[in-house]
Amino acid sequence: NRYFRTPDQVWQYRLSGARVAEGRGDLATAIDRYRVLYDQDPDKVDPGEGPTGVPIRREYAGVLLKAGARDPRHYDEAKKVLGTAKADDVAARKMLVAAYLLKGRAIAVGEGRKEDESREYELAEEEADSLAHYADSRGNKALQETAGRVKADIQMARRQWEGARQIVERMVEAQGQADPDLLRRLAHIQHGMRNYEGALTAFEQLLENPKVKSDERTEAIKGFLDSAANP
Repeated sequence: NRYFRTPDQVWQYRLSGARVAEGRGDLATAIDRYRVLYDQDPDKVDPGEGPTGVPIRREYAGVLLKAGARDPRHYDEAKKVLGTAKADDVAARKMLVAAYLLKGRAIAVGEGRKEDESREYELAEEEADSLAHYADSRGNKALQETAGRVKADIQMARRQWEGARQIVERMVEAQGQADPDLLRRLAHIQHGMRNYEGALTAFEQLLENPKVKSDERTEAIKGFLDSAANP
């Protein structure tokens, strides 16, 4: 650190080390390095990125969510980190919902207790409701739509397909048409409800949309083939 003159330079040096560790897949080292930065100032942003940069809280939580795929206990760490975010940090609150959903799925896959799985989904719903109330209090239409999509995702995770369908169809009606993101949800909902013909049509529409690329396109191809394989 003697080569750096200011605290910000030292901080950026340590942030670079955390990012390098994450980039090479050494998540354990990345977590240790991010934790030090988080403990110093959870809301600090890389000075080089300006006010639109990502707070260290979200960067750290993102690595914890990645690590959760190997060890679900990291999802609990992510929940603690994200749970203290400011009310207006919408991205952090969406990540918090994701942490609950991922932990719920991990419990289900690991054949854990059903009540523990349900509790994770209930906490996700509480956070989604809180986000919706916040959006309503601000009269923020875009945030209201985000909260609606989050609620649909929770219903889908719980395999409550009818509830998810109702939420998404209300949003489509409000918009006048389904954007690719809503159409993707509808396709998966139709598949979950075993309406394979409807799912096939929705996935086909996604594949015909030039805006659907990369991972989303791969997901649509898989969904299309899965739907076509069912009677």
